Amino acid sequence: MRIALEWLSCGIHGALYGDRRMSLCARAWQHREHWFWAVWVIVWDALLGWYEADHCRASFERCRK
Repeated sequence: MRIALEWLSCGIHGALYGDRRMSLCARAWQHREHWFWAVWVIVWDALLGWYEADHCRASFERCRK
């Protein structure tokens, strides 16, 4: 399930920003000093906390590889 969500998120990010290598959560982690992305990180980390701790940070680390 995580792989499908990450793939979908990368597709949406690619459509919006032209870069399919990064997911929306990875972008949120990278730009978390902005209020919108900070809220994004809080919400998605809370929603996916049962599955993966610090999801947005982990997604950013996966995208950097």
